[in-house]
Amino acid sequence: MFYKYTITEQDQKFVGLVKELDFETIPLDSIEEVKDTLIKGMSAFIEENFRKHKLQIPLPTEKINDGDSVLYVPIKLQLRILLWNTMVEKRYRQADIAKMLGVSRTQAQLYVNGSAGVSVESYEKVLKLMNVYPSISLIDLDQ
Repeated sequence: MFYKYTITEQDQKFVGLVKELDFETIPLDSIEEVKDTLIKGMSAFIEENFRKHKLQIPLPTEKINDGDSVLYVPIKLQLRILLWNTMVEKRYRQADIAKMLGVSRTQAQLYVNGSAGVSVESYEKVLKLMNVYPSISLIDLDQ
């Protein structure tokens, strides 16, 4: 999963924007600093702007073209986004996830919040219990 982003120069500073998420950085000193901020800030931005308001997280829809700047979303974050979106779409609560997995609500919350201890296999298991199946594909950016 990749989100396209742009970087613009404003008053000798640089600002990054992931249009599909409406995720914009503050003005920063370098392009590298913008890229780093986009990567490190995405999870917190999603939490603050979508999950907190119980909204689905927009998935990338724009076609990637040669020369586009893209922000790679790590597999575990992709699965967390897909889990959240499925929960919103199917109106599942964390309590429902706990019941399906046979775990406490606190443990179910780890899945939704993206705890480091939740494995890719665990995300796959809960998604399958919700009758959805994640799929992985490779995108060669050199082609």
